[in-house]
Amino acid sequence: MNAMPVLIVAFAGDMHAAAVAELLKRRNVPVEWIDTADLNKSLRLNCSLNGVAAATLNLAGGRRVSLADFGTIWWRRPRRPVSESTVDDTTREFLRSEWEHFLGGLESFTEARWVNSPGASYLANRKALQLVTANMVGLRVPRTAITNDPDAVHALVDEGVPLIYKRLGAT
Repeated sequence: MNAMPVLIVAFAGDMHAAAVAELLKRRNVPVEWIDTADLNKSLRLNCSLNGVAAATLNLAGGRRVSLADFGTIWWRRPRRPVSESTVDDTTREFLRSEWEHFLGGLESFTEARWVNSPGASYLANRKALQLVTANMVGLRVPRTAITNDPDAVHALVDEGVPLIYKRLGAT
């Protein structure tokens, strides 16, 4: 039985993804690896809907692959495509938003099994949602404040609450 190819979507220097890719290759599983940061450079992605949803990748060197050819797509910490340094901040934010929506909808264009699908990754990266959900299902959640109000932080300090700062974004 021939194994279905796996598409790894991760930044080019991801050592964990490299180890998994190597293991898959040793098991004779075909692997393709893309870095979404290259979408403004050597990588092109085309999604279409003409009775059937389809997505294709045009890779460096002119090779073209269909996402339908992959049995599994591993969405591992993909990077946003790099914007030209010459664009202004308004354009850069527009491009960031468009890329987020384009890549976030990618899973709709293939029936491949997704590991960390874009939609699930989006939700998993929302720390506030994770904290509230954990609390709702009865898990212990430490006292938490998410704020941009320095007075609220000072009030916690005045109460003697030990503070730990964590980024809301991906770590």
